Amino acid sequence: MLEKLDYKNNHHYLLIEGNFKDSNESFFYISQKQVFHVTFVKVGKQVEEWIRKLIIVDGMDEFFISEVEFKYVSNYKTMGGARNFISKQLDYLKYKDIINEHIKSINDLSKFKTKTGRNYDFDSPF
Repeated sequence: MLEKLDYKNNHHYLLIEGNFKDSNESFFYISQKQVFHVTFVKVGKQVEEWIRKLIIVDGMDEFFISEVEFKYVSNYKTMGGARNFISKQLDYLKYKDIINEHIKSINDLSKFKTKTGRNYDFDSPF
C-alpha cells in the first residue's frame, strides 16, 4: 500500500567498488575501504604494477596521486595483456563526480584514530 513519502530523511548511500580506467595503462582500484592508483609499466622484459596512494586535501575537489609506494611483478607477461584488461574496465571520467565523493568519504573514515594514536589505514598493504 502506498504511504506518504518521508523524503526529508531519505539519504543517498552508494557502494562503489571496482576498477576504473583513467588511461590505457592505469586505473583506480576502489574497494569499500581502500583506493589505490595502479599503473602497468614495462621494465626490462617484465611488466610491473606500480601502486600509488591518493592524497586528498581538505577543501579541494580534486585529489593528487602520490609517488610510487609499492612495486611488484605483474601476472601479465606483456603490456598488451595489461592494456586488454584495462580496456574492459569502466571509464573513470564517466563516473568521476560519484567516485570522488566516495573517495572523500573513505578518507573521512580514515581520520579515526586507534588507541595508539596512529591513523587507522584499513589494512593497507603498506
